Amino acid sequence: MKNTTQKKWINLVRRGIQTAIVVALSFEAGYICTGYVHEESALFASMWAMVSGLVVLQDTWKETKVAGFGRVVGAFVGATISGLYLTYYPFSVYGLALCGALSVMLGVISGMADGGRGAGVTVVIVMIVDAVHPENHPMIGAGLRFLESCLGTMSAMLVAWVWIRLTMHWNVLRTKSPQP
Repeated sequence: MKNTTQKKWINLVRRGIQTAIVVALSFEAGYICTGYVHEESALFASMWAMVSGLVVLQDTWKETKVAGFGRVVGAFVGATISGLYLTYYPFSVYGLALCGALSVMLGVISGMADGGRGAGVTVVIVMIVDAVHPENHPMIGAGLRFLESCLGTMSAMLVAWVWIRLTMHWNVLRTKSPQP
């Protein structure tokens, strides 16, 4: 009983530390990278990177890798569809709905693990940010949203990868040390 409770607390603290690191890394990466291109949307960029990182971070390295791959593919599909739409047509709620539907349908047809929801979410983000900051070419905005999503994904994957390596190292050290 005590061992199970202890493991739950250890997992809780582990997840909290990993989340805090992913949020900090994603924020900084999104803010700095987008800030070089479009300072006005840098804070929003950091938010999108953090959301992507939090979506990708899972309980195991294997699950994080799968979520990371799906996130990058979904972000690419959603950014491409919405960027192309906005290149030729102005923002409208009907265009947003159409692009969201197309990206989710493409996700379902192509067998994306999340059924295209990540692509649909990316469409919403790209199109809303473009409506707020129309001074950029739509493909630049779409490219930045894709980059920010990748930055959050890389942050989560880096944290998960380093964590598993540290855990393996710690377990080796524990087994080599003399037990009282």
